[in-house]
Amino acid sequence: MKRSDIPDEVVCWAYWARKFYDLECFSSDILAKMYPDHPEKVIYAAMRRADDHGYIEYGVSLRGGWLTDKGEAFVKTLESSSVDWSKLLFREVPT
Repeated sequence: MKRSDIPDEVVCWAYWARKFYDLECFSSDILAKMYPDHPEKVIYAAMRRADDHGYIEYGVSLRGGWLTDKGEAFVKTLESSSVDWSKLLFREVPT
């Protein structure tokens, strides 16, 4: 259970899904559902890493952040890539 277990691709997807599906939860909640065996501090570390890479930004808390233009472009490139999304995202998403 380490930060590298949660790739930037999945973190960005969680932020995108929250907005696209208009979910009434935080991106950290989505990630916690996807990685139930990972402590909250590891999930937040992955989110901070995505912020350090310029994919997300936030005001007061990472929980309520959003994708930057770079993050949105990253998600769009992932849609057309050969990433096996079923392995990364085949988990329950909160409603």
